[in-house]
Parts: sequence; C-alpha cells; structure tokens
Amino acid sequence: MWKNPKVGECPCYPTQKLLETLGKAIDEVIRLNVADWVLELGLGPLDMFESVDKIMESAGFKKLGQGLTRLVYEFKDDKGCDCVVKVSKSKDIEFREPNYREVEVMNELPDDIRDFFLPIGASDEQSWWVTQPKASIPESYARRWELVDELESKLKDKGWRCLDLHDNNVGLYAGKPVIFDYARGLKCRRRTRTRSQRENVSEAVETPNIGRG
Repeated sequence: MWKNPKVGECPCYPTQKLLETLGKAIDEVIRLNVADWVLELGLGPLDMFESVDKIMESAGFKKLGQGLTRLVYEFKDDKGCDCVVKVSKSKDIEFREPNYREVEVMNELPDDIRDFFLPIGASDEQSWWVTQPKASIPESYARRWELVDELESKLKDKGWRCLDLHDNNVGLYAGKPVIFDYARGLKCRRRTRTRSQRENVSEAVETPNIGRG
C-alpha cells in the first residue's frame, strides 16, 4: 500500500476494518465480472453493483455515488477525519488506471499549485482503490461554477491554466475551493510569454499530464 506523506492534517489512511472490507468488495467485483463494454457505455441496471454496496455498507461504509469507472464510499480514518475511498468497478487495467493516474498526478504536482488539488491519502498497490479527504460539494449548480471560476483565477495568478475544470470535479475543503477528481480529462499547463508578449502555452507536467483525456 502506498501512503502519501504530504497528505496533511487528515491523512485518510485506510483503517484495518476498511482494508478487510475492501478485500471482500474487490473479490465481489471480480466475481461479478461486468463486461467492460457495459461499463464503458454506461449500460446495465443501476443496481449492478448492489452486492458490492451491501458488503461495504454492512461494514459501516456508506455509498456516496459512482462514476464511469469507480464506486465511492465514505469512511473515517484513525484520526476521525471524514474521508472517501474510490473503488474500481472492474479488474481491467483501464478501469483501475484512474486510481493510478491520481496518485501519479499527486506525486508530480508542482508545489505552487499543489494546494488546489485535494490530496490522495493512500492507494492499493494494484490501483484497485485510492483514499482522499472528503470534499464538500455544493448542491447549487451555479455555486459549483463559481468555484470553477475561482480556481481558474487562482491558477492564473500562479501562472497556470487548467483545461476541463467543470462543476463535477470541484468542491470545497477546509473552506477553500479544490479539484477533487483529476483522474480523467484535466490537463494543466504553465503560461509563458514570448518577447512580443503573446502567450505561448507549453506543457508543464507531461507525465501524468495532470489527468488524462
């Protein structure tokens, strides 16, 4: 298990109970063996992972939601911090890759913009899951876009531009706007200027490219 030594006040390292439960949940994901094309197209019944949810929730880990590749549950770490764990929906490497990408992004982030990204706390060695502090996501669509605008402004002040920031990957943590989902699509580039003062945008982090398309 990889642990992030720079995660901050709330490490969100998995508890022993969570690790044991995740082992059972992953076994169930493997048993279900949902076809990748079903997941990629977002097809199948909404409750196709109900048995996985039952394993997690019976152990006290409430489901918060799910995306294309991951199931998300909440837990408290040994310090009592509110955290989430993102679990892959498939054993296929393409579905575990977002977890790998988020860890890679976290390790490659330049210090000047690191605080704008909600840190990853820990990760499974095979990228089955990652943990993270729990962000607060405003219910208001308009408020979430305000956070996008605020983050874009703060990044610009630091000399950066991030593409594909949107209302579904930003939230609040400790009262500050943060990017909490950077596994897919998000790309950040450092701004530079030529002698003519025309903007020339160049890649700043080629691997992992601050997310992926």
